[in-house]
Amino acid sequence: MLILFRRHRKSCKHKARGRKHRHCQCPIWIDGTLSERRILESLRMRDWQRAHEKMLQWEADGKRAEESRKRIQPAWEDFLADMDARNLNDSTVRKYKLLRKQLEAFAQQKGFRFLDELDLNALSQFRNGWADGPRSSAKKLERLRSFLRFAVKRRWIQENPATDLKSPKIQLRQTLPFTRPDMERLLKASRQYAKESTGRGRENSLRMQAFILLLRYSGMRIGDAVSLSTDRLKGDRLFLYTAKTGTPVNVVLPAPVVRVIAKMPKTGKTHFFWSSNGKVDSVASHWRKRLQRLLNLPRCQTLTRIASATRLLPSYCWPEYQSSGFRFC
Repeated sequence: MLILFRRHRKSCKHKARGRKHRHCQCPIWIDGTLSERRILESLRMRDWQRAHEKMLQWEADGKRAEESRKRIQPAWEDFLADMDARNLNDSTVRKYKLLRKQLEAFAQQKGFRFLDELDLNALSQFRNGWADGPRSSAKKLERLRSFLRFAVKRRWIQENPATDLKSPKIQLRQTLPFTRPDMERLLKASRQYAKESTGRGRENSLRMQAFILLLRYSGMRIGDAVSLSTDRLKGDRLFLYTAKTGTPVNVVLPAPVVRVIAKMPKTGKTHFFWSSNGKVDSVASHWRKRLQRLLNLPRCQTLTRIASATRLLPSYCWPEYQSSGFRFC
């Protein structure tokens, strides 16, 4: 049997009347036994009629309604376990984990515990707190829809409220590759990089030149270049499968570029730019910072920031440089 009572606040003028008095606006609590289990908790409401209806529903079902509702944290654990079973890329899983951390922090701040509390209004407030750019926000919204779609398929919630959130407007801008003078300035700045560096500045300078030339003439992403193993380069021919899409890459590198890579001190025994310790994503992030530090040198002050290998000229343009007689080191 269950009973309702108001737990009077200290400031309530009816506090002395005890549990029997219910004609005030103090929080409503429930007390009693349900399915041989003792219950004493707040219903988080002040309306007596709603509280009474909720109590009757509990007694009819033989359990609390919350026991059949999916909590946010276990839902994320099931979702990430499913991603592990699908053997998704570590970088993809990491982005979902970041979204989970942000969503759970928002839910804790708002007092949400269950998935069905994340309605359209709540998700709009959650998105309003993002500090990402339009493209990153659009990708994060896709991940949020994917998580809630997973919950709908398992009937934890009735519908996916994130589908009603409109994606931000993205203004596409053409990313032009570096020109020949830009490439020359980059390579000259890599020599200055040796002077600016401490310790093994000479080795770092050679690695930087080789890294830039490899990106420039192979068209690879930074992550693929970092994880390039020595057995993938046979003479002047480079063959590998890209880590992100699995696309086969078969490129003939110019002879000057091959000489620079061969002359460069390798970071590990089996890889050119990676010691095989740690994650590739961490090493790729380190190389992005190195490139950014290179672009901040005086010789490169007028160049646009480099975010990926897309600013480097595609590999089909290399004969122009090979015939120019440019000295790389």
